[in-house]
Amino acid sequence: MQIQPTAEQLKLLEPLISRPRLAPFLAVTATPAAAMELYLWNVRLSAAFGEVIALAEVILRNAMAEQLAAAYGATWYARPELFDDRTMSGFKTTWRNITMPADPATRKPAQKTLRAVPAGKIVADPPSAAG
Repeated sequence: MQIQPTAEQLKLLEPLISRPRLAPFLAVTATPAAAMELYLWNVRLSAAFGEVIALAEVILRNAMAEQLAAAYGATWYARPELFDDRTMSGFKTTWRNITMPADPATRKPAQKTLRAVPAGKIVADPPSAAG
């Protein structure tokens, strides 16, 4: 959904966006309203790239996982000699956060082992940037 503010709405929006953030747009336009228009265009452009970047990231991550599995086996993510400490820490965080499905017989979560957790869970559920 695109934001299509009226001229009056642009005037109301302008003070809500900080001056330092608007400064580059004010520098290349004649009026604050034009700067806001340009700022919103920039927001739309950034949003459009977000979709492409998200797809590229998933495709790249899956391709890397496929090549690592072919070269080092299904549990490539458990081989510390292949990765730096930061990456291994990320794998460990992801591992800790994986919830195994319940065993129908015991109703307890299945045991989390390298063979039980598919590599796809490690690849698809990376830790957050804050984690």
